[in-house]
Amino acid sequence: MLKIKVVFLIYIAIQVVKMLNEILRNITEYFYKSSLDYFNFGNYTIENKKTKMKFTYYIILGLIFFSACINKESEVKTKQDETKEKISEQDNTITTTSNPKITHQWILISRTNTEKDKTVMFNTTAPSIITQFEENGFFSTFDYIEIENDDNTSQKLEPRSSGQWEIHNDNELVMRHNLSDSAINNSYIILELNDENLIIKNSEKDMIDTYKKRN
Repeated sequence: MLKIKVVFLIYIAIQVVKMLNEILRNITEYFYKSSLDYFNFGNYTIENKKTKMKFTYYIILGLIFFSACINKESEVKTKQDETKEKISEQDNTITTTSNPKITHQWILISRTNTEKDKTVMFNTTAPSIITQFEENGFFSTFDYIEIENDDNTSQKLEPRSSGQWEIHNDNELVMRHNLSDSAINNSYIILELNDENLIIKNSEKDMIDTYKKRN
């Protein structure tokens, strides 16, 4: 569109120069002719009027052209705004939900790959790894360990990491781990979630974690 405007302006400028040259030529002829009768002067006047009409015509044509360009740009901007609104509406369809089934303490019992030919089993009793999802959107991961004293043995939860969690579209779990100087985002696909088990697949790694609800 900008190139068209530039070309049109150059064309208008050339036409204006031509008309000015024509007017200048007529004026020169007027002063240098030895004699002018009424009809010749009349012809000059008519030619001069025609030149002015041509000049006015090009100005009007230019104004119409620029008006059309402005309207076109306005239409394009309106369409772009409408497109942005549609994209925004589509983004808003990605809902954030709070699933009450996940707001519990979960014990990690196994970690495997998609082919399930590599599996790591974890203890369901101390020492074990526990992740707690809270209703306020925060989570904490602990090492559940046993401490042996002289007389007895006690259990203790050692904090490992913490952060915020969200569930999108009912099956996309996002866990944002807050570190001292940065943050790590982990995304998972919820394969199974019920009153007993939580199975999630890492979206970036070939890793499936199976949890069991802690009573």
